[in-house]
Amino acid sequence: MSKIQFLQIIFVVFILTAIGGFIFRLRDYSKFASECDRLTMQILSGYGVEPDDCCNKTEHKIKSFSKNGRFWEKEFQIGEQIQPGKLLRKISQDKDLAKFKISKIEVKKTKEEKKVFIDFYFKNVKIYILVLRQRVIKGKLAIVLDDWGYNRDVFIESLDLPDTITYAILPYLAFSQYIAEKLSEKQMEFILHQPMEPHNLSSDKLERNTILVSMSEAEIRAILKDNFNSLEHLKGMNNHMGSKVTEDTKVTRIILNEVKNNGLYFLDSFVTNKSVCLKIAALDNVPCLKRDVFIDNQADLEVIKKQLLKARDIAEEKGYAIAIGHAKHNTIVALKEIMPQFAKQGIKFVRLSELVYSNAIGL
Repeated sequence: MSKIQFLQIIFVVFILTAIGGFIFRLRDYSKFASECDRLTMQILSGYGVEPDDCCNKTEHKIKSFSKNGRFWEKEFQIGEQIQPGKLLRKISQDKDLAKFKISKIEVKKTKEEKKVFIDFYFKNVKIYILVLRQRVIKGKLAIVLDDWGYNRDVFIESLDLPDTITYAILPYLAFSQYIAEKLSEKQMEFILHQPMEPHNLSSDKLERNTILVSMSEAEIRAILKDNFNSLEHLKGMNNHMGSKVTEDTKVTRIILNEVKNNGLYFLDSFVTNKSVCLKIAALDNVPCLKRDVFIDNQADLEVIKKQLLKARDIAEEKGYAIAIGHAKHNTIVALKEIMPQFAKQGIKFVRLSELVYSNAIGL
């Protein structure tokens, strides 16, 4: 090989190397990956999902002969209220994201959660992976705690519970007003725990403003008006005792219509199998559901946990359940332990009003 030929080869190699380096610099796709990430996060933000909510982040190399750079695979836990299909349509129809093609969507399901993998491409090169995780909801469970008003210490202890707890407050007790005000400040849900006449209980054990079957319609309406006015921001009402009243069609109709006229819902504590509450509510279009489980008729901690398991099973079977407990220390302890476990198992805790207005008799 002559010297001239050698120099010609060196020159060609130099030119090809320079051109190759120039091409590779132009085809660094990292900026496109970053742009796709930014635009996708703008859409997620509109659904309440922020960058700090990313629960897993993996960096990948762009694998292509003529392109280089890095891109992210980001994983987000999304709330049960978000519909993944609707979110995907929003992403696919976004004008700013139009230049990025969604070439692959993969769904993986377990008993506990669903994962959606979305691969974004730019000119046939993968430049972003979005992963959406969502718990599988096996059932909804509303916890209602009765008999508030007697004790402040147990109430303060209960405030560590999730804000889905619904409190049923007895009127005109030492701490009734205090509890209602604190719950209002925290925007938590509470209802009137209306005393009603039971079978076989002496009058000296009845609460103030207890409704009796012997009362006139005017007397019943006056009691309810007084009790409603005593606690501002009520969402609904349930019965305290009341086996005799809730079996009486005439008295129950008066009560439920007064509940309806005040824009409230009614929870039948279901203290008697002969209750007519659901029947009357259906006829008179009053929002009403009934209790499924009492969790603490026995104060033993293990018994309370077993009753909560029963409530969970009902929620999984029919889609929702309502469990009633009381203002007791062991009940609070059991709920603090069990609620996080149930949440991991796919039980969604909701306020009572959510169940009533989506499942109620009378709507």
